[in-house]
Amino acid sequence: MHSIQEVYALSKEQAKLGYPIDLEAVVTYCNVGLQMLFIQDNAEYTFIGTQDNKTNYRTGTRVRVTGVTQAPGYAIAIGNAKIQSLGCLLYTSRCV
Repeated sequence: MHSIQEVYALSKEQAKLGYPIDLEAVVTYCNVGLQMLFIQDNAEYTFIGTQDNKTNYRTGTRVRVTGVTQAPGYAIAIGNAKIQSLGCLLYTSRCV
């Protein structure tokens, strides 16, 4: 899956099958203390829990996210997420 839209187009039953995810997006919010990361690609946004990642990504950081689809509760999610910084967007002065 290469977009957030593709991930959310799955049913919960399909998401539980653990399809591979590899997408690029932009950080819209990050709070390391609360283990929260929000990203947006072309049209959609999503939350990623960052329990295993203590990097404080700045708003505007381009990232590559790999992981698998899952449906742990009421919503479809990106599980086992690995996040790689790809640099900054032009309007952002400093990124991780």
